[in-house]
Amino acid sequence: MGGIRQMQRRAIETLRNVIRDEAPVPIERGILFLSENQQPLFPLGISPGVGTCSDIHGMNVLVLSEYEPINEWSIDNQSVCEYAVLLRKPTEAEWRENGCPTLCVERLRILDITSSGVVLSKTGINQLYAKI
Repeated sequence: MGGIRQMQRRAIETLRNVIRDEAPVPIERGILFLSENQQPLFPLGISPGVGTCSDIHGMNVLVLSEYEPINEWSIDNQSVCEYAVLLRKPTEAEWRENGCPTLCVERLRILDITSSGVVLSKTGINQLYAKI
């Protein structure tokens, strides 16, 4: 399991500098994350910036999904994440281009923070990684 998290973290780290000057993503109990069409995005957890191989050491990244997870997520006293990514299956074109079983992390951008929650949009900037 550690190897999968490592490969996912490496993919997440490649997305660090693609969007400049963006505010961190606020994390609070009960906060809602929404796509630009107001569909819920579900927190899968926080990818922590720990370990000797982390290029963004100390920077936490929020990992979201368009599908409700089986396990409930707990916050563990986090107040902000450096940025957010959407964990998703690759599109058919992305899969054909890559040619192996993969997952995709796509960088999200904050559109707005409202009383309804944090509204995020896909950027089209993503990284595929092998799913072992």
